[in-house]
Amino acid sequence: MKNRLLYFSFFIFHFSFGQAKDTLVYNTGIKRAVKIVLVGKEISYTITPGEKIQYVSPSKVNYIKYSDGVLYTVYPPNHSPEPIKDTTFKFFSVTTDLLQYFLLQPNVGIEFRVLPLFNVGSNFGLVYPSPLFTVNPLANGQFTYPGTVYSGYALRVYVKLFISRKQKGFFSFQGVYKSLHFNNLSCSDMYGDAYGNTYNLNEQTTTIGLDILYGTQLTKIDNTVDVNMFFGWGIHNRNRNYTVTNQAFGNFGQPPPYESQGRPIAYNGNYSESLVLFTPVLGLRFGFSYVKKK
Repeated sequence: MKNRLLYFSFFIFHFSFGQAKDTLVYNTGIKRAVKIVLVGKEISYTITPGEKIQYVSPSKVNYIKYSDGVLYTVYPPNHSPEPIKDTTFKFFSVTTDLLQYFLLQPNVGIEFRVLPLFNVGSNFGLVYPSPLFTVNPLANGQFTYPGTVYSGYALRVYVKLFISRKQKGFFSFQGVYKSLHFNNLSCSDMYGDAYGNTYNLNEQTTTIGLDILYGTQLTKIDNTVDVNMFFGWGIHNRNRNYTVTNQAFGNFGQPPPYESQGRPIAYNGNYSESLVLFTPVLGLRFGFSYVKKK
């Protein structure tokens, strides 16, 4: 009696299995009738009762159609089955901002990766007088905006936050500190055709600011060559301390009000002023990285 029950149960199981098939639908469109055992990191299934369990990667499967008609989407077609993982163990890069060289400001920087989507870095550069604008053409007097005549140094410290794990676009916040100076700059301001003012200028100035930037990583994060470009705006507070010496008017003396037309006139003395400037920022960092894969 027990043997009959055992054979009958096996027959029912075999019949049920044979009739109740699940369907694996691969990303290629191929369909395969199986019996799903388990869906996890791998999909395990059998073809016939008693057969050895087989396995397939979920990345190869579009969806499963169960015998009761329920559809189960494993992963969207042509997409990675798992999130992109952090593939680097250590990362740092030695860089330079190429665009600063056009302003005669050689510089070197270093950048560290502290979290998968978060980098910190700094950049130190020297500032040399540039013939680009010996006098600011927009200035109403040389002593107000002397131009690119400064010497000194600039220090920048920044954080970089990538938007996604693909690590292409990023936002950056950059702190700026500059210490600049020049000595015995010969200046000459003209008022009309006849009136002039000559003087010597000495200045010591410091600038503290914050830049808000958006950039794009042009090379992969695990590439030995590191290239990224960025742009944005900065708000800078500039504190000037300058001295005017050897001031003298031309042969016609001090210009009358109708000639100066409200323009400031430099006189001998010591002066201080604080300016808030909104400054466009554009950069192109190039460097070499050290990356150690996990």
